[in-house]
This record gives sequence, C-alpha cells and structure tokens, in this order.
Amino acid sequence: MTDLRVDAIASLERQLAATPREVRPHEHAVLVYRLGLAYSETPSGEAGEHLRRALACYDVAAEILDPSHSPVEHARVLLAAGAARRGLGAPSAAADLFGQAARLLDVRQGGNEAGAAHNDLGLARLDGRDVPGAVEAFDAALDRFDVTSEDGRRGTAATLHNRGLAHASTGRVDDLRAALRDYAAALDAVSAEEAPLHVGLAQHSAGVAALALAERSSSEREAWCQSAIEAFTSALDVLARRTFPFHHAVTSYDLGLAWLAAGDALRALVRFEDALLGFDPRTQRPQWQQAYASLSKVEADLATGAPGLARADHFVRLAVEVSPAERQTLVAARLHRLLELPEATARSRISELALAVARCDTGEEDAPDHAAASIIGTVLSSLMEIPGGALELALEAWMAAHATLDGDLLARANGRLEHAVGDALGGPQRVLVRDRLTSLGYERP
Repeated sequence: MTDLRVDAIASLERQLAATPREVRPHEHAVLVYRLGLAYSETPSGEAGEHLRRALACYDVAAEILDPSHSPVEHARVLLAAGAARRGLGAPSAAADLFGQAARLLDVRQGGNEAGAAHNDLGLARLDGRDVPGAVEAFDAALDRFDVTSEDGRRGTAATLHNRGLAHASTGRVDDLRAALRDYAAALDAVSAEEAPLHVGLAQHSAGVAALALAERSSSEREAWCQSAIEAFTSALDVLARRTFPFHHAVTSYDLGLAWLAAGDALRALVRFEDALLGFDPRTQRPQWQQAYASLSKVEADLATGAPGLARADHFVRLAVEVSPAERQTLVAARLHRLLELPEATARSRISELALAVARCDTGEEDAPDHAAASIIGTVLSSLMEIPGGALELALEAWMAAHATLDGDLLARANGRLEHAVGDALGGPQRVLVRDRLTSLGYERP
C-alpha cells in the first residue's frame, strides 16, 4: 500500500469516527462509502483482504442509503459492491448487485450512468460464461448511452468492445466476424485523442479475432494474418510504451504471434523480445515466462537455418532486409527500449548490437549508404534527441564492442561507423560525436 493511500484511508477513518451514524446518518454513509472505494483501489492483500474490507463498508452504506429515499446513491453503492464481488471472483453475486443497480438507475437516473450499470452487468455475466445474457445486457447499455456527450461516446465504445469480446468468446467463425463488426463500431464511436485506451483495446481485440479466423480458414489464412498484423500494429501506435506499458507489451507479444503465423520468424523474434523487455518479471511473471518461452522456441527454430547467431544478429538481419523507413522505426524503437534498462545491462545490450552490425554481411560494402551504416546512423540520430547521458553511454558501449575486433572486421566496422557519422549527423553534431569517439580510441579510416 502506498503512503498516499495509507494517508487517505487514515484520514477517512478519522472523519468517519467523528461522524456518528446515529447523529449524522447520511454523512456517515457517504464517508463509509468513500472509505470502501479507498480500500477497493488499494492493491489487494492476501485473498482479497482489501476488497472484503471494502464490501463491509458498502454493506453499511447500502443499509443507511435506503433505495426508497436515496435510489441513485444506493445504486452507486451496489455498483461498487458488485465491482468488489467481481474482483473476488464471484460473478453471480456481482451480476445480482449490478442488476439491482441497473434497475434503480433505469427508473431514476437513466442516460450514461444507467448504461454503465448495464455494461457492468454484461461483464459479470460474461465472467460467468453466460454469453447470451451478457450480450443482452450490452445491448441494453447501448440503448442508454448519450452519444452526444464525451462520457456517452466512451461508454458506447467500451460496451461495443465488450460485446465483441462476448461474441468472440465462443470461438465460432460467425461470432468472430460479429466481434470484428463490434470492434469496428467501437473505433467509429470515439477518437484516439479522447479515449486512447478504448481505441487501443478495440484494435488489439480486432487483431486477436483476426488471428483466430486465420487459424480456422486455410483459404483465407494469409489475408487474416495480414489483418491481425495491421490491427496489432495500429494498437501499438495508440497503446504507447510510456503511457500503457503493460498493454504495449501484451500487444507486442500478440503481434509476434501474428508474424509467426504469417511465416516471418525474424519479425516474430523481434516482437517477442520487445514484449520480454516490457514485462516486469517480478509482478508480471506469467506473461514474462510466456514471452520467454515463445522467444526461445523461435530462436531454436532460427538456429537450424542460421546456426551460431545471437538475438542481436537476428535483429540486424531483419533491419538489413526491411525498407529504410521501417529500418529507422525498428532501430530507433529498439535503442529507446535498451536505454530504459539498468545502465550495466544497457551497455551490454548496445555492445551486442554494435558487434552484430559489425558482423553482418550486406553485400554492399562500397556503398556509403548501405544498410549496416544506416543502422548506425539511426542509432546516432536517435541519440541526439535523447536528453541526459544516453549519447555518452551508447558511444562508450559501441566502442567497447569495436575494441574486441581486429583485422578486416575492425576496419569494416570503423568504415561503417565513419559513413554513419558523415551521413546521419549535421556539422556540429558530427564534430561532437567524432571528438567523443576519438577520446574513446576511435581512429578514422
């Protein structure tokens, strides 16, 4: 529990103790409801300890806020209690609470709040594997949202996405196609600017459904794989690594599966490694292990056709093969990812990349803009845009790799570095980088 959360809970407990139920019942109910919310928003302890504390608070609030006199407030307490029950893995109890709340809000409140209650009911029914009941609740929610308001549009998008998940859960071809229609409608309901998470999740789910259809249709497999790749790629653009790190890692992994299904093991390897770098093995162990297992299997498969190559070698192989535009995006993204690692690990991984660039054979040794040099150029130009000590760290790591080379391999590596410095950087930047490289032992060819 964070210090801020502890302070908030302690403050609410003091206020509650100073507000006797017998003297000020309504204020007491509001405070105990807020205390329940504070507990529910705290990371759960063993066996959902904090959610059970929240439920105890909601029971008191619901008892005081009688539905005959405070129907909307009572409904909101029921919704919070339903969310806690759902969090504790009791979908039937959650559905009952959400249903009661939805009925109260239909009569007294309507609009977006009633729509959200029906959406919650649909999710609880889906948890309980009642797909028809879930779809019915989602349909009811869609009838209630006011799409002229931003909240209503977000609610509509979320509900369409959830209804798509309900359809897709059967795994049947017709239902997967229905799911795709719902995801498309969700994307039409909101923009990425007003609801990036809603848009990103709908795009991701569209990729999952397309990949499932690829597995079920040999004649359309290639087309569905391409659809999945496009959907996951679009989702990654919205679910940015810095703002949605977990979702970005999950989507990277699923994009790897799509590339693997399409027969592109190199791109799959890169995406699995991106996912592995994105998951925290301490708090996201199952996802990290799954990404590691997939990465290891692809590595083993690649080793049969190209033995002796490390992951960095495979990454450079891909970067060499793709278009200049894709190469720039691929290399810049990988560099940023590596620089987010602990310093010692970042140095090691950047050195591995430098060695892989030195080892790769592009067949274009006389061209100043050949692919290997352009990889280095992207690294250098990207470093110029990163504040702090990134440039220093990366150049030291790069030259540490060159220090392990000799003979023709060293001459080739230095030649590629020289071309990259000249091509990728402007005058002042070129002088800065060459001076630093020289201080690290670099000799211009």
